[in-house]
Amino acid sequence: MVRKLDKDTIQRDAFISSMMVGDCPKCGSPNTHDCEAVTFDYDVEGEIRKLGSDCEVAKKLDDPTIGHCDDCDYLWCLECDNQLSPQKPLCGHYEVCESCEKENECPQPAFECSKIKK
Repeated sequence: MVRKLDKDTIQRDAFISSMMVGDCPKCGSPNTHDCEAVTFDYDVEGEIRKLGSDCEVAKKLDDPTIGHCDDCDYLWCLECDNQLSPQKPLCGHYEVCESCEKENECPQPAFECSKIKK
């Protein structure tokens, strides 16, 4: 079932996506999205609707912490910017964070941690 969304919701979600994903770190393209398996489009009456993703990678992974570039097919972790692959989409920084003595008290985001290789 397709759920009709208002334009304010679409604009908000598009803004959040652009801030959270940004341009592709490999090719610089703005044609990027996270890999949560949803997308937005207009129907024949011009109304915006929330749909399932057209991206096969997003459909397979369904993970909002992974970024995907539609132009060069690059995948990366949105938390630390490490490159990922469809075969191994779980980022290695999670293991580093789990083994860290500051795991529950760490004030640093993953992309700033000196223990996480980029």
